Amino acid sequence: MSHISNPLNLNTDLSPLVQKLGRHADMNRDGKVSGSEFAEFLDQVLHPDQPAPPSLTLSAPYGDRMVGFDVPPSASPSASAKARIAAIAQYLAPSSDNLRQIARELGPSAGVVRPDGLSMMLAGGEGTVSVRDRANGPVWLWSE
Repeated sequence: MSHISNPLNLNTDLSPLVQKLGRHADMNRDGKVSGSEFAEFLDQVLHPDQPAPPSLTLSAPYGDRMVGFDVPPSASPSASAKARIAAIAQYLAPSSDNLRQIARELGPSAGVVRPDGLSMMLAGGEGTVSVRDRANGPVWLWSE
């Protein structure tokens, strides 16, 4: 048999769920989930309040482009929106296209991207993430 059986509902396609899990586990956004990324993802799901062990921490190419993010990045669904945005943004260059990508990954209930595409107000007034130009280049900016 070449398909996965679903004991909950035989008529349900699991592909969207698998794709969503893959997007959250792909910490460096390279389109692949390595063993260490999957291990870190599972660890964050099982232990959301504990930071990942240093051996599983991946290099964040845009971590230095983040201003105002004073929480550790976390892909855990139970983490704050700020921590989940940091987990995604640290791997993406600050741009309006990437802000839209972050909004898509968080889902429509997370907040609204403004028409200019340069900022997103989070639902519930938790804060705003925006793309801002600085003297040394664009940054991700968090504001309350």
